[in-house]
Amino acid sequence: MKNSKLIIKTETEEIQYDIYIPENDKEYCNGLLNFELLANKTGMLFDFSKQNHAVMTMQNMKIPLDFIFIDKNGRIVKIDHSVQSGNNFPCCDAVYAVLEVNSGDCKKYNISVLDYAIYALFKNSSFNKSSETNIEFKYTLKGVGWANAYLKIGNREISFPAISYLCYPIYGILEALLHITPGYAQSVIYAYESNIPIYNRVSSCNWEDEPGGYAWGFDFIDKNRIIIKIISLYKENKQIELEKVVNFKEFLKAVLKAFDKIIKDYGFITAKANWAQDGRNFPISEFLQLKYYLFYDMPLNYFCEGKTPDWSLKNEIELLNKEID
Repeated sequence: MKNSKLIIKTETEEIQYDIYIPENDKEYCNGLLNFELLANKTGMLFDFSKQNHAVMTMQNMKIPLDFIFIDKNGRIVKIDHSVQSGNNFPCCDAVYAVLEVNSGDCKKYNISVLDYAIYALFKNSSFNKSSETNIEFKYTLKGVGWANAYLKIGNREISFPAISYLCYPIYGILEALLHITPGYAQSVIYAYESNIPIYNRVSSCNWEDEPGGYAWGFDFIDKNRIIIKIISLYKENKQIELEKVVNFKEFLKAVLKAFDKIIKDYGFITAKANWAQDGRNFPISEFLQLKYYLFYDMPLNYFCEGKTPDWSLKNEIELLNKEID
C-alpha cells in the first residue's frame, strides 16, 4: 500500500492528511477493513477516475468513518458523516475519488462541501492561486448587428473585434455569471436530500464573430475566486487565449460597469435598435440581480411563496440608477 500526503483547503485553513493509496485489487476491496484505529489526520484515498461513480461499503468495518466524495477538480461534492459499520453503502455519482477519514473529522476541522482537496490526481493547479484584481472590460456597440469588446486581466489583453448579431453576447455572459453566483436559486442544488447547498461550479457562453468566435468558460472556486477561460474558435485546433484566476466581484464589477454605461448612454429602446432588430431586449433581469449581489453581497430573494416580496419597481429603478464606482 502506497503512502502519500493530501491537503484539504477550507475557507480558513489547510489540513494536511497522511493517506494510504490502495495499489492492487485486494487492498482496494479491503480498504480500512482491518484497521482498529486510524491515526489523527490519516485517511485512505480511493481512485474512481475511470468509473466516475463510487459505491463504498461499511460491512464488517471496525471503526466509523467520514466519507468525502471529490470531483475531478478536487472539489468536495458530498460528505457522509460518521457512517457506522453494517449494511451502509455511501455512494455518489460524478466523482473522481473518495477519501475515508476518522469519524467526526469533517466537523472537527470544518471541512464542508465546496472545499477542495489538493493532490496529484485532481486537475486543480489553478485552485491554489491567488486571484487577479487588476481587471478592465469595455463593450461598445458598433452599428446594427455588431459590437466590439476589450478585456484586460493583469498583463493579458484580448480584443473581440466583431461580435455578431448571430449570438446574444450581453445576455450570454450575464446569464453565465448569474449561474455561478452564490445563493441564486437557479445555481443551487441540494446533495442527496440533504440541506447542504452545492453551487453550480461551471458555466459558459459563446460570442460569435464571422467566421469564428470565442467560447467563455467560468469555473467557481470559492465565493471570492473564479477561473476564467477564453478559447478562440477561429481555428480547427481551438486555442486557449486566456486562463486566469480572478476575483469574482472585481470581474463582475468591470462587466456590469461596461453594460451600465450602455444603458446610461443609449437607454433600452435605442440599445436594442443599435444592436439588432430581432426582438432581443437588454437582459435587465439578469443585470439587476448581479448588480444587487455586487452591492449587497447576497442574492436578491424574489421567491416569496405567495407573499408579497419586499421588492418593487421603485427598488429596481433605484438599483438601476445606483452608480458603479
